[in-house]
Amino acid sequence: MRITSKKPNYKGGRLYRKIITIQGVKKEITSETYLGLVEKLYNYLTDSSLFSFEVIFQKALEHKKSIQIRSSNTFYSYESTYKRFIKPSLAILDIRSITKTDLQIYTKELVCSQHIKEKAFLKYKGVLNLAFEYAIDQGLILTNPAKRIVKSDYLLALDTTKAKSEDKIFTFDELNSIKSAVRKRMTHKTYNGFDSIGYVILLSILTGMRSA
Repeated sequence: MRITSKKPNYKGGRLYRKIITIQGVKKEITSETYLGLVEKLYNYLTDSSLFSFEVIFQKALEHKKSIQIRSSNTFYSYESTYKRFIKPSLAILDIRSITKTDLQIYTKELVCSQHIKEKAFLKYKGVLNLAFEYAIDQGLILTNPAKRIVKSDYLLALDTTKAKSEDKIFTFDELNSIKSAVRKRMTHKTYNGFDSIGYVILLSILTGMRSA
């Protein structure tokens, strides 16, 4: 983990202070005693909720939005894929402690229970890679356990059938989810209230829309 800090200061005979930076965010921790400061630092750095898969994924996605110029559909795909395939049992885990075996077991259960399409499987793996690669960049972990998740290991349980034409039509719930997501993105400062791709999507919904 990359941590930059200032030496603890003793202010006015009352306060010890240490500033640490994790994932680009500065945090000041203070205590009236040096031992108290050490304990607070330990508790903060070992708080697994700060490093859960869900938290790191959200930070990774925000980082991706800040440095890349992509269509709004790209980011929506990450968000919708996360909601579809990442269950609480994985979301709450400290990303620093997730092993390849954890992911292999989780993925096997997911594929066997949902029989997802090959394309959806690749999107699921994209979500995993986004989070774990970001964690590597931030110095939280050394290797990406998702690299050991390969499609061939789950091929027998994946749905490889070609979708029928009637199966490609979006449901009303799916259309409403798309419209909500597009309108939410239109309020983002990146688009300044105008998202041309978003308007195209809304127009397509009004005139009839099928999945690719």
